[in-house]
Amino acid sequence: MSEPDASSRDASVFEGRYYGITRLSSVADPEGYGFELDDLGPAPEGGTVLTAFWHDQSGALTLRAHTEAELPFRLVEQFLAQVRAEVPPSA
Repeated sequence: MSEPDASSRDASVFEGRYYGITRLSSVADPEGYGFELDDLGPAPEGGTVLTAFWHDQSGALTLRAHTEAELPFRLVEQFLAQVRAEVPPSA
């Protein structure tokens, strides 16, 4: 299997690994929208490592880690900056 293409997957490279952001919307409980930071590899892929979710009703913005592995600080900062740029200013 070939490595992910950074341009087609909107991926960033940190310490030799590709990471990408998936945007999600939810009309169920809880209502809002979210962002997943995924470890795309190279193999073995780590799956989703961080999730940020903006809750429609409360306006709260939450973050959840899905890994015990260490993540590059700059990667987390970049993810949070992108999330912040796409959620309402009140979050």
